[in-house]
Amino acid sequence: MWNLSLTGISMLLNVALEPGTLLGAELRNATGETVRIGLNVVHLSQLRTGDYILGGQFSQPLEEYELDLFVA
Repeated sequence: MWNLSLTGISMLLNVALEPGTLLGAELRNATGETVRIGLNVVHLSQLRTGDYILGGQFSQPLEEYELDLFVA
């Protein structure tokens, strides 16, 4: 995970997912607490390494307490 907000996420992946793809996402913090949420792939950019940067929008905004699970 590179960036997380109430409404979406950006992350590094080693597989290509087409924009418009709807996924079930599971976000897990270092202590094992999990948030499950729908994710719409908004954009995907390939890096020179062959990996991808994905930008996705959540199906609904995270609650403040859910975001707090990932903020140190």
